[in-house]
Amino acid sequence: MNHLEQIKYFYKIKEVERRTSVLSRRESVGEHIFSMLILTQYLLKLSYLALDYQKLTKILLHHDIAEIESGDVFVFDQIHKKEQWEKEIGLNQIVLSPKIPEELREEYLELTADYINKTSIESRYASGIDALDPMIQSLDKKDDWIGFEEEKIRKHNQHRVEEFPEQKQLFEEIIQHLKEIKYI
Repeated sequence: MNHLEQIKYFYKIKEVERRTSVLSRRESVGEHIFSMLILTQYLLKLSYLALDYQKLTKILLHHDIAEIESGDVFVFDQIHKKEQWEKEIGLNQIVLSPKIPEELREEYLELTADYINKTSIESRYASGIDALDPMIQSLDKKDDWIGFEEEKIRKHNQHRVEEFPEQKQLFEEIIQHLKEIKYI
């Protein structure tokens, strides 16, 4: 694979659809990554932490790249989520490595391993952002919340934001809003 093909490979992330809606279509993973970066920039202004911003943004940029090959698994599909993580770990090592430019490969593998294992504070912060982003995206989309209950949302996402006060506060505001407008 030549360099041009390797660079172009990353652009396929725009073609991977997620469950959340944008207008009358599904959001792409590329759009999800963009909104997570904006949310991160905002929440870090409220944070007392001195995080490595460059590392955090790189984790967010790379955390879903394996979905080019595996597709997106809905966040509450716990049966397939564990399989997805295992598949993505294998994909990162075997399938994706040769498709990623050599200049980025080692860092990509390190960052995605960090995100999957939640070893750094930046990867845990990114996980919280990843939990909050689809909730914000779906705030005004009642159909996106069909079948959701507060307990289920808390069980899946609350532990991901608990460590960071600004994320926890936003999470609680979202839950309260969803209850007020009777989406959950």
